[in-house]
Amino acid sequence: MAGTILIHMIGNRDLQFERSITSDELDLFEFEKNSDQTSFLVLKKLVHKDEGKDITFLKQTKKLLGLLATEEHKDLKKKIHFPMFTQVAEYVSAKGFTLDKVVFCVTKQKNEYPTDTNYVADIIKKYFEKDLLAKYGIKEIAYEKMTMNLASRPETFTYCYEKMLPQLVEGYEKVFISHKQGHPFVTFSLLLAGLFKPYTFLVTNAKGAATEEDINFYGNKLKQNLNT
Repeated sequence: MAGTILIHMIGNRDLQFERSITSDELDLFEFEKNSDQTSFLVLKKLVHKDEGKDITFLKQTKKLLGLLATEEHKDLKKKIHFPMFTQVAEYVSAKGFTLDKVVFCVTKQKNEYPTDTNYVADIIKKYFEKDLLAKYGIKEIAYEKMTMNLASRPETFTYCYEKMLPQLVEGYEKVFISHKQGHPFVTFSLLLAGLFKPYTFLVTNAKGAATEEDINFYGNKLKQNLNT
C-alpha cells in the first residue's frame, strides 16, 4: 500500500465553539480562557467539587453528544469547530499530499479520567465526519481509542511504541503525526517512536498555521550522548 496517513492526537482544545453562541447555549457548559485561539471558546477541563460543581471535560463532551441529537440544540453543530485539525489538514494539503487516511486518536481509559477525549471522537464520527471527508479530500477516517492506564508510563510507552504506531503506519509511504494536543506522555512516546524514521511531526500554534517539528534534533543529541 502506498499513500499518505495523518495521525492526529485529540486533546481537550481540539473541539472549540464560536463566540457567537447564544447566552442560553453558554449556560449549558463551563468554559475556560482560550489563549491559543481567541476567537473560539473551549470547554473547561475540570471544575472542582469544592466550587460547588462536579464538572469535567469528559462529562461536558458526553452532554454535548446528547444535546446534538435533540431538535432543540441541533444547531449547535454549526458553531463547533476543530481548528487544530484544520491547521494540520491544510498544511498537508499545501504540501501537495492527498490524505488517504486520517486517524483520530483519543483516550478512553478503563477507569474513566476527567480529561478523556473519547466522546470527542463520537461527536466527530456522528456529526462531522462526512464534512471533513469532503472538505479535505480525505478518503478514510478511523478512530484509535487508547484504553491503557495513562498513569502507567511503561504501559503507555509500550502501547505507543510497539503496537499503536507501527500498526497504523504500516504500508503508508508518507506519515504525518500531529502529536502535541494529546496526553503529554503519549506525545513523548510518539516522539521516541518516530526517532530515526521518515515521519513528519506537525505542531499547531496560536498563529493558526501548523509547522514541522524537527525531531532529528533530539535523535542527534541522543546519538551524541551514546557515543561519549
